[in-house]
Amino acid sequence: MPRRLLYINGNFNSERSARFSIFDSDLMFGDMVFEMTVSFKQKPHRLRNSLARLIV
Repeated sequence: MPRRLLYINGNFNSERSARFSIFDSDLMFGDMVFEMTVSFKQKPHRLRNSLARLIV
């Protein structure tokens, strides 16, 4: 199974090392943003289009 990475506070971390406090404002107030991109064989598909949606 491929290793998944999380991007947290400017750093890539393994999924297993992710830890969040239950008192974090993101969890308490729903202040989260999620973005996913499609990949095939561990290569991003149309990454520029996905990122362009985030630029306002």
